[in-house]
Amino acid sequence: MALLCQRLNVDFQVVRGTLGGQPHFWLAVSAREGWRHLDLSRWTEEDAPLLTDGEMTALGYLWDTALVPPCG
Repeated sequence: MALLCQRLNVDFQVVRGTLGGQPHFWLAVSAREGWRHLDLSRWTEEDAPLLTDGEMTALGYLWDTALVPPCG
């Protein structure tokens, strides 16, 4: 996904954090709505792929918020 973002000139950042206490990586991407989290490992037809900080926290994700653009 990072390579696709590069090719499309979409600003992104790889996020290093945890999910359920286990190490996990995902992307923060610049979208029309502002920065959003994108974790393709959990994307289903029912789940929105672009999530806010609050939505990610509610799902159990943890990360150093000082290192990632705010995803409002």
